[in-house]
Amino acid sequence: MGSTMSSLLCFKKRHAAVIAGLLLILVSASARAADDEPPPSKIPASQVLESIANACNERRYTDVDELLYPALRETWVEIGYAVKDYCDGLTHDGTLKQVRIDKEEEVGKYTAVYVTYIFRDGSEQIDRAAFLREKGFWKLAG
Repeated sequence: MGSTMSSLLCFKKRHAAVIAGLLLILVSASARAADDEPPPSKIPASQVLESIANACNERRYTDVDELLYPALRETWVEIGYAVKDYCDGLTHDGTLKQVRIDKEEEVGKYTAVYVTYIFRDGSEQIDRAAFLREKGFWKLAG
């Protein structure tokens, strides 16, 4: 019986050591991942929004796609909404004349950009866009 208790105690110690080792690996890996995160880009979200609007107006859909936050892109794919659809709505089918940034403010992890789009016919559309960082760069999230 003493031998069985000794074996059980030895098993528990080894089990605890394995768990402690795994936890150490996880903590170390997550610390390295945080250290590997690139520094935030100095390009403001408002400039990214202007780039998106200009790329849309010039029908450079691939360029716009690269500036979308992954979760937004995935949602659009799920509902069958294409970058072209977004761009056509944003630019009134390529008639965007000017982008006027009215305000930019950080709200927690997001940055909200308030904008007025001005079209060739003189009409204006007021809008707000939300941005999140991905690998240090602002991406359109909503």
